Amino acid sequence: MKLIFPVLIITIGFLLYPLINGIVLSFYDARLGTTAMRFVGLANYYQLSTQTTFIAALRNSFAWVVLVVGTSFAIAFSVALLLARNFPGRGICRGLVVVPWVVPNVVAALSWRWIFEEKYGILNYILASLGLISRPINWLGDPFWAFIAAIIVGIWKATPVMTVILLAGLQSLSRELFEAASIDGANALQKFWYITLPQMRSTILILITLETIWNFNTFDIIWVLTRGGPANTTHVLATLTYQQAFQLFNLGSAASIGVVMFVILLLMTFVYFKLLKREV
Repeated sequence: MKLIFPVLIITIGFLLYPLINGIVLSFYDARLGTTAMRFVGLANYYQLSTQTTFIAALRNSFAWVVLVVGTSFAIAFSVALLLARNFPGRGICRGLVVVPWVVPNVVAALSWRWIFEEKYGILNYILASLGLISRPINWLGDPFWAFIAAIIVGIWKATPVMTVILLAGLQSLSRELFEAASIDGANALQKFWYITLPQMRSTILILITLETIWNFNTFDIIWVLTRGGPANTTHVLATLTYQQAFQLFNLGSAASIGVVMFVILLLMTFVYFKLLKREV
């Protein structure tokens, strides 16, 4: 008990108390900088349901997860299949593929801001040089392109770790099955569909579930790139929570958004453990 007690204190102090306090705060009209609090019940949640900014942020959060995780997985699986083969320079390529992952998110987002710069950014220069655009794209100033730009950075950051995990899974597959399939005359597509995918099933399910949970919490990339703009069109739930708390000083509203996020993540975590239990 003496050994467990310090861990319990840390857990209660840094996890349980903020969680409980945030849930309680969501039922109050609380403002940053003042100790005055007024109980409003479910009013904060009702206001969220009528706010177009919150609805858009909720939609963006799910769109972000689907597009970033889905696209990253497709790219990562393709790259992992390539890196699993023997070819000259494979070791160097395996090292280079993890470079985006080791770059801190804030540093990556700041670098991409320069790349997306409308007048002097290298991306518009390349697209114009290839004749793909006739005039520069306002990547971070247009509501549509700003969200696309954030998704590009999200994919760039998420792909390396997915590639490494998928590559590790591919290298653990039984080679005897592939050799037997070759003897039976199976082609590459048949081997992939009937051997690779079934054996990678548990790895794929767990990886996608974890990436979904991680990306649903994304804050720094979007905040550094767009700060939720232009006109609040690129907010996700995490950035909207920050804006409500530290720019608009509405702690009650921020806490209610946090509770919504907590419930969604709790459901995702439940799905993850169900999948983990079934696959192990």
